[in-house]
Parts: sequence; C-alpha cells; structure tokens
Amino acid sequence: LNEFSSVDLLIAGEQQQPRYPGWSRGLVAVILYHDGRRVFLQCLNALVQSRRGRNWQVGVSEELSALATNFTDNLIKEGLTGKILDLLRDISEQKTIEKLQEGRGVGGDVHRRQLCSLVDEQRCLLADILFSISCQTALPKADVILLINFLRTCSPTSPTGSLDSVTLVVLTALLYAISVEHADIEGEAVIGSSVWMASMPVASDKTFIPDVHQHLFMDWKDEGLQAAVQLAWSVLLQSLGLIPTMAAIVENQDDPGVVFNQAVQDGAFVFLCTAVVGAPDFRENEFYVRRIHLIVTAVLTQMSHKVNELRSNADEVARIQLAHEQEGLEPPSGLQFDFVDLMKLIAALYRDEKLGLAAEFWRLQESSSNESGRSHQPLHMQPQHRHVMLQKFLRIAGDMISAPMYVAYVQMLTSLANTATNSQCCFALLRSSGPTWRVSLEHIFSSVRQYFVSLKQDSAGADGRAPRATSGMRQNITGGELAGLVAVLELVEQLVLQDESIRLATYENQQWMPVGTFFGLLGCPVPTPLKAQLLKTLAAFAKTPSIAATLWMSMESAQVLKTIPNNASTFSAPEGKASGGIEVELEDIEASDEEYPETRAFLLFIKTLV
Repeated sequence: LNEFSSVDLLIAGEQQQPRYPGWSRGLVAVILYHDGRRVFLQCLNALVQSRRGRNWQVGVSEELSALATNFTDNLIKEGLTGKILDLLRDISEQKTIEKLQEGRGVGGDVHRRQLCSLVDEQRCLLADILFSISCQTALPKADVILLINFLRTCSPTSPTGSLDSVTLVVLTALLYAISVEHADIEGEAVIGSSVWMASMPVASDKTFIPDVHQHLFMDWKDEGLQAAVQLAWSVLLQSLGLIPTMAAIVENQDDPGVVFNQAVQDGAFVFLCTAVVGAPDFRENEFYVRRIHLIVTAVLTQMSHKVNELRSNADEVARIQLAHEQEGLEPPSGLQFDFVDLMKLIAALYRDEKLGLAAEFWRLQESSSNESGRSHQPLHMQPQHRHVMLQKFLRIAGDMISAPMYVAYVQMLTSLANTATNSQCCFALLRSSGPTWRVSLEHIFSSVRQYFVSLKQDSAGADGRAPRATSGMRQNITGGELAGLVAVLELVEQLVLQDESIRLATYENQQWMPVGTFFGLLGCPVPTPLKAQLLKTLAAFAKTPSIAATLWMSMESAQVLKTIPNNASTFSAPEGKASGGIEVELEDIEASDEEYPETRAFLLFIKTLV
C-alpha cells in the first residue's frame, strides 16, 4: 500500500472503532484491509463462475454471461492462473502474522483468530477461482504446467493423511484440466472433430502432451500425489489413443498401460482413497466427486485389461499369503493388493454419495449427467458401453474371490447399493450368483448360521445351560472372520434398509431365517463389534411395522435387556452380577474400553421399534 491508501485505511479504521471495542484504529484497519481483499476475491469468483463453459450455467442473462466471459478471458490471457498460484504460495496465516507482528499489527486472541480466518478464506477463494476456470475452460499448456509445478511441492498435512482444502481444490482443477470427458462447449463439438481439435489445447497444441508428460515424471515431494495425477494422465492417453485424429500424437509417448502401472505401483488408489476422498471438504462440491467418479469408471471401462491384470495379481498374492499362514509363517513383505485398494477406493467414494453416480454400475441411465451421457461421444465414452463394462467388473471381481479380497468386495457392494433401486439390483445379483460365488446371499446366511451353531455348541456348559454373553470366550472368532462377518452384516443391513420388498423377502425366507440367527448370535460370546452390527441389522428389519412386532417379542424372549428376574435366558449373568443381557456388556466390556458401539446400536434398535 502507498501512503495515501494507508492513511485512508487508518481513517476507515478510526470510523469503525466503535464496532470493535478495545481495538486500536490500526488493528481495525488490518481487519478491514483483509476483509476488503476477501470481498474482492468473492466478486472475481462470481465473475469466473458466470462464464460460459463446459460444466455449469448460472442464472444470469446471456448478455451478462458474455460480458463476464470476455472480461475473464482477458484476465486469463494476462496470466491470471500464474498470479493466483503465486499468491497461494505467498499468502499464509503464519507469514501474515509474522509480518504484522513486526509492526505491532496483531492484537489479542480474538483479533488473531479473526485475522487468520480472513487469510484462510482468501486462500480458499483463490483456489476456487482457479478451479472454476479449469472447469469451465480448456486450460492451455502453460497453465497446466503451472498447476503441476505447484502440486509438485505439496503433500498431505493432516494427521489422517488427507489433503488440506486448498491443495484438494488445486488438484481437482488439474484433474479437470487433463480430461477429455468434457469434450465440448455447450455440446456443439463432436469429440475428435476439427471443431473439437481447435477448441482443446490438448489436441491443437502438438507440444501439450509431450511437455506435460515430462513434468508429470519429474521429482515430486509426495509420491502418492504424483501417482494420482499420473493415473488420470494414463486415462487421458488411453482416451486420446482411441480417437483416430489423436492416435498419432499419443503413440510418441509412453504406453498408457506403462503409465497406469507406475501410478498404481506408487499408490494412486490408496492416495485417492485416503487423501482425496477422505478429505473433509471433498463432498462439499459435487464436481470434486464427479471428477473422481469419472476417473474411477474410466479406469474400469477403458483400462479393463489392466484391471484384469490387477485381479490376477491379487489372486496370486492371496495364494502366497494363505500358504504362509497355513504353515504358520509371516507373509513376505512387500505384497501389494492393488486390486483390493481399488475396491476400497470405490467403497469410500460411493459410501455417502448423494448424486446418483453409483447407479451407473447397476443400470443404464436414460438421461445421464452432462459429463457422461452425450450421444456424440465415441464408443468407449458412451453410457451403454460404460454400463456393460462396469457390470462386468462387478461380476468378475466377485467370482471365485479369495479371503484377502472378500471384505473389500463386500464393502464395495455395500457402498454401491446406496439407493432403493441400486439395492434391488444388488439383491438380484447376489441371488442369481453361481456356485463359484462366495458372496451370494445363500452363502452369507448359511455361513452366519454355521457360526451360530458352532459357537452355541462350543460355549454351552456341561450341564446344558445356555451360553453366557461374556468376554471370557471370545477367542472362537479370528480377526479376519470378524471383519468378514461385520462386512456381510453391513451389506444385509444396507439392502434391507433401502428397500421394503427386499426386507420382506429376506425376513420371510425360511432357509435363511435371519432374525432367529441374529438373536441367537447375540446370546453367544462374540466380540462387541459383531453384536453391535447384529443390532444395527435388526434395526433395519424393524423399519417394517409387521416385522417390528415380531422382533419385539424375540427380544423379550431372548432377554437382550433383562426384564425378568432369574430368567434362564440366553443372556445369563455371571456370578456376582445383579443383571444380565446388554447390561453385562456395558459394565464389563464397553465401560472398560470407553467405547459403546453395542449400547448405541441397541438404542438405535429400540428407537426403530418404538
């Protein structure tokens, strides 16, 4: 700021002092300065979002949209992308505080918190502007390289390994910049046509692919972040290679399969699952979710031969692991379950997804989103082809699945069955499965019942009394078996929770007998997480009133919550305890662990019944 601007700011601070009791005019001026920067960036962000573009249209007139587009086009040509990235490097809470402290421009805790909040909001707005530009505009090579160079110095900073909000936005902006799913502007240019070639720098600039490819394989601070971008790049190369007008350009680069293998080996799936999908801000913007969805589905449809290789490698690794376990040896170090990591990524991506994207795995969408449903797309991008390939993946992944992959596959199905229609498709898949399927409903309920019968026999006393639900006999179920049982129960819970017809069909099936088996397991000495999931699954069945009445009577009969003194129920209390049932679990196990999953599940069960 020059002297005149500084004086004006101090005068404004003095005028606003009554609104900030206890602050000097200098401290108020600092807040006003950063608040003014925030408002300026909000205006610029609104202008960029009003542009004509590839992904959205805001509710403004055509004239206003054209004006915003022309104005922001000039800013982009003048290097707006580079200036924003420079500001993101220079602006930080720590740097701002240190600089202001030199001039005594930082007050008490309240002033410091407000200042840090304004600085953080400025950084987020700068990243959002960059993201909006990338989403709405095909960035030129120079801007894409600037994004890459910025991310090369970034890494996850949170204790959970997730990206901070700014890095997440910049990464997503780069992922949009190296995609061709958004093939045209306002649906006018056919992918691969001369109009499309002229509008997309990746096609019109012959140096785009080789130069970007070179920067993607330089040294990065974080290997996982680099691998995630390389994965998206391999999908781009594969997509362009299938377009006749682009095949010659792509042939001069590394084979997409080689790039894919490098990305997977460096942990691209793990990074996307932990650092991107696991980021707190990931689901706040639907375009983040849609971009990762397109990358994942493109891998499954366009790189299906590589996915099949991952499955074959996972089978081999599983055989090695099981062979060592049978001999009582530790498995060799360095075993990679990349296929398991892929299924975990899919499970995490669609677990809380509310956009209907998981439906692509189950049925053909008549009216797909603007990112994947255009009739002028090439065959490998058309919804019908994608639908067939995604369904094929679900069947191949579950066929003759080995134990190390079992839990991940079941969790993936659970996440994909996140609506009533999806759960019906999943239910049909699990009922029509062949004999080589270990995830069929017949196999699931048969296995759960076998566990119940075995545990009941093992834990019954010599005098024939019912087993006690205490913690002293919980060694009958191994850790792997526990994870598998909890996973299949979560799948059953999801299916019956989403659709009433599935709920009734499952409850009334005389071969499965889920309710009797679940209540029986509740009376056996099984780990607390399993009991908690059993109660959650029963709560899902209780959504239907006619079933709820039966469940209430079964709960009374089993004395899950002891209401009849000295009753010989399946929940017999240990000696010295005044009561049995879930109270024993609460007092003896959950209280000592300071975690209460079974009690919370029981309260959910009671709430649903009531």
